Amino acid sequence: MIVRDIMKQAVISISPQATVLEAAKLIIEKRIGTLPVVNGANVLIGVVKLSDILDIFIPNYFELIESLRFVHDFGALEDFLPKDVPEADSIAVETLMELPVFVGADESILRAMMTMSRHKLIDLPVVDQQSKLVGLASHVDVGTAFLQKWIEVRGLS
Repeated sequence: MIVRDIMKQAVISISPQATVLEAAKLIIEKRIGTLPVVNGANVLIGVVKLSDILDIFIPNYFELIESLRFVHDFGALEDFLPKDVPEADSIAVETLMELPVFVGADESILRAMMTMSRHKLIDLPVVDQQSKLVGLASHVDVGTAFLQKWIEVRGLS
């Protein structure tokens, strides 16, 4: 079984010149945690994760909360979140993005599973032979496909 058979083909991506605020709005609207960054030719050049965006809006916030374990209602701390993050609409995504880890569309799901495990990824961009983004495979897509194949091969379906 190959990655092309199990990947999501409708992938949301963003340009490297987009701002962090634009990326945050896209992540909220589409409810995604991994945002591939592509150039004008749709070539994958990076990845921005939800955690990267959160670090801009609430740096060190979770470390602060962790040190306040005695607080029973963390909801009360929401009042202390920053109201304005002016740099969010001036920082370009390209300054925040990581180099992408990806697989080819015609590679095996076992290769995808190994790559995701090695890099501790929950989403894996998928590219064609020209490095153009063609899909995204989640750990659920890859894991369930692997389990399905394992069950079928053993005649347990």
